[in-house]
Amino acid sequence: MIRRAAIFFVGVTVFSAMAGVRYASAVIQAEEFFTGLEASITEGVVREGPQGYPRIHLGGLIALDFLNYDSRNARHSGFRLDRALVVLDGSLCPKETWRLAGDLKGVDTRYGLDEAWFSHEAKRWLRVTTGLIKIPLGVEYSIGEARIPFVGYAFPSFLDGRTDLGVRMDGEIREGLFSYDLTVAAGEGFDLFGQKRDDPQVSARVVVYPFRNADGSFNGLGCNIPVISGIFMGGACSYTPSFDGHLDVANPLRNKLFNTRRLDADSSRFFHFCFGIDAGPFRIYAEKVQGSLFDLKTEGGEEDLEDQITAWEVAFSWMVTGEHYDSRPFRRRERRKDLPAKPFGTRQDARDFGALEVAVRYSNADIDRDFFEFNLTDYTLSSQEFRAFTAAVNWHPTGNVRVTAEVVRTIADQDPEVFDFQGRDTSCVLRLQYRL
Repeated sequence: MIRRAAIFFVGVTVFSAMAGVRYASAVIQAEEFFTGLEASITEGVVREGPQGYPRIHLGGLIALDFLNYDSRNARHSGFRLDRALVVLDGSLCPKETWRLAGDLKGVDTRYGLDEAWFSHEAKRWLRVTTGLIKIPLGVEYSIGEARIPFVGYAFPSFLDGRTDLGVRMDGEIREGLFSYDLTVAAGEGFDLFGQKRDDPQVSARVVVYPFRNADGSFNGLGCNIPVISGIFMGGACSYTPSFDGHLDVANPLRNKLFNTRRLDADSSRFFHFCFGIDAGPFRIYAEKVQGSLFDLKTEGGEEDLEDQITAWEVAFSWMVTGEHYDSRPFRRRERRKDLPAKPFGTRQDARDFGALEVAVRYSNADIDRDFFEFNLTDYTLSSQEFRAFTAAVNWHPTGNVRVTAEVVRTIADQDPEVFDFQGRDTSCVLRLQYRL
């Protein structure tokens, strides 16, 4: 019943949005708002009206990796196309935007889509988005893999990150002093491995910068206490009236360290807590996930696993060339124009190098032993507790290109076969990412 109501609500909203798009398109064609077509290797293909709206943009993202796996790793070293997206997005006016991202690989998504949504911003404190949307509860997954200073997510994102067909209301007050996110998902989406999530979900998230100035300045921009004003904290909760899916967790290079069969429970609940600081070119954040499954079906009956599914991480990153971080969640869709501050090859200055960034991260996951005792997984596939240390160096020569060198050290308490039953792995990756 809940799923049908959610799908109906999403369908009505999408239909309304499509009707609006059709009407706007007719107006555009009739009044000849578009002035021409422009194409470049930095902006993609763009067509827009004389005042900047309406605007249509065709771009994409390619991430090519060279992986040097540990000799104990079950995978083979070599080149791999990790991501390949074709993106069509645009705006009808400053308040209405849309995005359609097709996944050319189609491995970690469903429907061949990474995202597909339409958004209307009535006020800064009220924006409504409907369609296939990512539903982040924490810091890292809300930033997105193309923007985080690492190749691959840490353990918390694997536990509660998902993409689903749904409706979101979000907004911010006083330039990010307070931000919120309320989302209803229909249960027609997928997790980070592209595995189907059949369970509808409701979630709520709040992020606050409690010491921001009244004028909204932070990160040392017009602020007398830049470090304090950059402190942020937040919390989120998600609930599903059923749970039908996997509970798989991997290290940043996607080696599964906890791998279950498809689980069936009457409900699930996840809490997500975060704390961090934006201090100009420095950012540090910590986040923790604590999850529960209720009335989980096992061979011996139904069991409750309350607050026994946990993961946490601490990450530090530094823009060596001085660019500033901005972790306000409402701004995630806005593309940064100041990264790098001095693009490589512009010849404005002999020191124009692009942006250089270094980052380190530690992550730990501890999942209840009852999963093994109830035969939902076993020690050849999973470890009960595991941890990963990641160190990365990023070079952004231009706003479109990023080169990343990263090393990941993983330690598992048990000896899953993914590491040749030895519980240890040290692997490296070199990534070239191009984004339009």
